[in-house]
Amino acid sequence: MQVPSRVPGGGATRGNDIGSLIVVWMSVPARLEDQPLGVVLAGLLTLSRVTAGIGRTPAVTASRTLNCRDPIGTEDHLPANSKVAGRAVALLTGLPRRRALGAARVSEALPPSHRYWSKTPLHVRTRKAAEIGVPRRERGRIAMTWGNTASDPLVDRTLSVGPCPGPVGWIVFPGGYYVTRPGCSTLLVRVDSTDAPVRLGIGAPCTGK
Repeated sequence: MQVPSRVPGGGATRGNDIGSLIVVWMSVPARLEDQPLGVVLAGLLTLSRVTAGIGRTPAVTASRTLNCRDPIGTEDHLPANSKVAGRAVALLTGLPRRRALGAARVSEALPPSHRYWSKTPLHVRTRKAAEIGVPRRERGRIAMTWGNTASDPLVDRTLSVGPCPGPVGWIVFPGGYYVTRPGCSTLLVRVDSTDAPVRLGIGAPCTGK
């Protein structure tokens, strides 16, 4: 499910950004029933917030910790095309029946090098810890943000995740990626000192996927 752009932080809507909002919203497929509950909720939450976020430049930081407060839902079964790392986090690598995530060009008010936004939720296993890192060769090409607060950071090096409290299961946070251009990107997920690479087709599939 492609959904409207989410911009971390608050800020007033500027008139010349409404066109960007309309373009992104028009990319939402009609068949919401095909999507897992967590993905649908992430999209609805984004739509409710988007007019407050457009026009404000996100603050980019190297490393931060995910705020476990207020996940938008829980999942008994992970969506198709999920890559699970260490039973701690799950990242979507593509949309249903597609080999890539959606990506939309966003306002020039965002960091100028990261012109494309891919909305995708993060699934987190409660009581487990992980680090989602950007490899050295990918730095400057991709940044990530997840959470359900007014101050979720835009991270371009390392996002620490968990352990989040709660009954054992998967919880869902809205967010996604900013990239310099559509294509294949790789993140490293570290769980218990073991790194697992996760290849993501963002706007375009990875070769061989």
